[in-house]
Amino acid sequence: EQAVESKVGDCSLEESAALVDQADLVIGVDTGLTHMGWAFHVPVVALFGSTCPYRVVPGREGDILYAELDCSPCRRRPTCGGAFDCMSALTPDAVMNAAQRYLSKESVAAPVLASSENREEAL
Repeated sequence: EQAVESKVGDCSLEESAALVDQADLVIGVDTGLTHMGWAFHVPVVALFGSTCPYRVVPGREGDILYAELDCSPCRRRPTCGGAFDCMSALTPDAVMNAAQRYLSKESVAAPVLASSENREEAL
């Protein structure tokens, strides 16, 4: 069984970049390290909640999980009283199902779809 290792708070930015570059999969929220996974061509499962996924990354492996609720995106000004229902809607099962596709090596480079809306292409 493969281990999952958290290095939260243990590494400099340079060390973090090296870890992302060597990872089999990056699971994260809308932050720099998650986007760094795309840059290093590492499969990514990105969780978006109060921010709107703004990129489609064609030809790269990964999934963007986003619950497009009536209040989404609130841009960190929640109308849900701070409950962040958008993040609660992203279940552990959904994250694990997405992750297993990449960890099992059964996936073929699928396009990344942020939502039903058109998004601008990555750089």
